[in-house]
Amino acid sequence: MKPLVVLTATYNHPEELNGLYQTLINQNDLAFTWIVVNDGSREETKALIDQFQNDEVLDIVAIHQENGGKSKAINAGIDRIEEETEFFVIIDDDEKLYNDAVTTIKKYVDTYRDTECGVIHFNRKDEKGNVIASPYFDNDYFMSYQEHKNKGYHADGYLGYFKEKVGDLRFNIHRGEKYVAPSTLFMKVTQDSKLLWASAVLGETEYLAGGITKQGRKLRIRNPLGMIEYCELMQENGADYKTRAVYSTYGYAYAEISGQKYTGTKLSGSFKLFGKALALFWKRKYRAYLNEHNK
Repeated sequence: MKPLVVLTATYNHPEELNGLYQTLINQNDLAFTWIVVNDGSREETKALIDQFQNDEVLDIVAIHQENGGKSKAINAGIDRIEEETEFFVIIDDDEKLYNDAVTTIKKYVDTYRDTECGVIHFNRKDEKGNVIASPYFDNDYFMSYQEHKNKGYHADGYLGYFKEKVGDLRFNIHRGEKYVAPSTLFMKVTQDSKLLWASAVLGETEYLAGGITKQGRKLRIRNPLGMIEYCELMQENGADYKTRAVYSTYGYAYAEISGQKYTGTKLSGSFKLFGKALALFWKRKYRAYLNEHNK
């Protein structure tokens, strides 16, 4: 096992996965391990991963499991990372990495290994070549995710973790649900370490039709228990009053949908009424969609 791991969860995207593979084998530095978790895809995905391993270009660890959702697949991948591995970065199956991406990641690891840094957010570009960050800063800076939200900043990129800082932390998998917000893991890790927003751009992406990003609120209200956890974390680590108010309301709304009692608010229970009203609005707006997906 190499000191750096690239971790990918995939589900029925063989063409996109092959595209990622092509960018991985074209890296200037091939001294890394690719852990690819096949989350219950059709047979063609397994056959493709077998082909990748037969090529013997990369050090590949393949995990094949029943479909349980991306977060469960990422957990399985983290569990397979060997103890001596220092850093891992999660790369989705629809990404296209630049040839120097691994080199860039390793430079950041060298720079920040002996600091309080636990997680590094790297940038990516969209189909039009624009960095998916508003605003985009050309310098590195430390800031909690909650403070980032306070300021109205937005960035969508790749997350890398110092394995020692992650320890035993994993995504919580909630019964009957397959989606957990990706940010819940790094919010937990950075409660005891720091989040670095790197200026570096590692690659580019094209959002898939029907993918997690494009499913938006519909996906979230189908997985309310995971979203309750997200709302609780969003009220920690430097969140201002406005952010806590918003996520207290959201937490009550998701609790209303799930039928669970919500105790994660950091504010007055008066937000409960707003949350109930919001839940009613969501239910009405997405009723047909929810009925279809609950059959």
